Amino acid sequence: MEFAFISSFITFVVPDNVPGATAVRRPTELEVHWTEPGQSNGIIIQYNLTLDEEVVYSGTSKNFTIQGLWAYTEYKLQLTACTRIGCATGPEVRIRTGELPPQGVKAPVLLVRGRFKVEVSWEVPTIVNGSIVRYEILFATSDVLSSYVSKFNATPNVFNTLIGNLTAGTLYYVRVRPFTGAGGTFSDASNVTTSEDVPDDIPAPIVVADSPYALSVIMLPPDKPNGVITRYELYQDSITDPVLNVTQLTNYTARGLAPYSRHTFRVRACTAQGCAYGELAAAFTQEIAPNGTVNLTTSIHNATAVNARWTRVAVPNGRLFYNLMVYGRFIVQGSVELETEERVNTAISVEEAERDFIYNGLLPYTTYTFWVNASNSVGFVLSNNVTNSTPEGGKLIILFFFNSIQFIHTFIKYLLNYQHK
Repeated sequence: MEFAFISSFITFVVPDNVPGATAVRRPTELEVHWTEPGQSNGIIIQYNLTLDEEVVYSGTSKNFTIQGLWAYTEYKLQLTACTRIGCATGPEVRIRTGELPPQGVKAPVLLVRGRFKVEVSWEVPTIVNGSIVRYEILFATSDVLSSYVSKFNATPNVFNTLIGNLTAGTLYYVRVRPFTGAGGTFSDASNVTTSEDVPDDIPAPIVVADSPYALSVIMLPPDKPNGVITRYELYQDSITDPVLNVTQLTNYTARGLAPYSRHTFRVRACTAQGCAYGELAAAFTQEIAPNGTVNLTTSIHNATAVNARWTRVAVPNGRLFYNLMVYGRFIVQGSVELETEERVNTAISVEEAERDFIYNGLLPYTTYTFWVNASNSVGFVLSNNVTNSTPEGGKLIILFFFNSIQFIHTFIKYLLNYQHK
C-alpha cells in the first residue's frame, strides 16, 4: 500500500502535456519557441531541445535559435521539460528550413536546328535549395545580363525546348535560370551561332548633295545580316558594275555629276550563302542658275486678255518655274482707281513651256509690256519684252472683268455720279 502511494506521488510531480516546439523558418536557421507544459506539476528547472535526437539546447528559456542548418531541409525537433522529480517529453515535430535560390546551376546545352531555331536542354541544379517552380530560358546577342531577353518559361518537369524566330547567322548567348520560392539563379552562358543565310532588310543608303557636281553616299548595314558579311557593293544609276566593292562599310563620294541631275544608289551585301540588294535611294545634285534663253510671243485674245507662248530654257540646272510678267495700267483692288505697275501673273507660274497660256485681267484700249521670268532656287533668265495694246471694249466687258460684287456696285455708283456732274 505504501509503494502504491509513493508511485502515485511521483507520477503526479512529473510534468504532463509537454507541448511540441514551433519555429520561425529561415533558410539556414530555425527560431524555435515553446510554452510551458499543460501541467507542470512543479517548478520547471530545465528544458532540453533536441534536433534529430541530438540535444542542442538545455536551459530555462522558452526559445532558442538553431543556426548552421541546410536550406530547405526537414529536421526533427522534440522538447523535454524537467522538474526536480523527473522529466517528460513532448511530441516529435518535423519542420523544414526556408528556401534559397538554387545553387550549382549548369550552363544549358545548345543544338543548332537550322537558320532560325536552336534547341536548348538543361538539368536540375546540383543544390536545389527549395522546390523548383519554373525554369526561364534567356537569349542575348552580347553576354551582358541586362541585355538578356526571356524566350521561354518551363514547368519544373520540363528540361528541353525549341526556340524559334531567331536571326540566321547570328551569335547567341543563352542562359537558364531556375526559380524556387526564394528567387532564381542564372547559369553560366552557353553560346551558339545559327546557320547563315542571304542578308535581308538592307536599308537604302543616305545620300547628301555636297555641291552641284557631287553627292555623298553613306552606306548602312543590313537590319538582318543573317551571317558574316563578306562583301559590300555600291551601285550608281544601274546594277551593271559597282562603283564600290569593299569588305567593310565605308562612305563614298560620287563626283563629276551635272547640276541638278538625278542619281540612284543601291547597296548589295553578301554572306557566304549569297548576296541580296537593298532599297533604292534617289537624290539630286544642287542647283545652279539656269543657262539659256526664253523667247516670248504674244497675241491679243480680246479686250481684256492676251495669249502668251514661250520657249523652254535649254539648260534649266534645277527645278525651273516660268512666270509671266506684265507691266501696264491696272485697277487697284477694291477701288475704282487706276495705277501703272508691274504684276506677276501667279495664275501662270508653271514648269511648262511651248504651249499657249491665256492671261486675263487687262483693261481695254491699254498698252501692256509682257516678259517671262524663268527661275530656279539659285538664279533666273528673262525673256525678250513684247508690247501689245488691247482693243476698245464695251461697258459689259469692263463689268465682267471685275470679280467683286462690291467693286461692281462701287463702279456703277461712280459712273452715275460722273454722268450727274
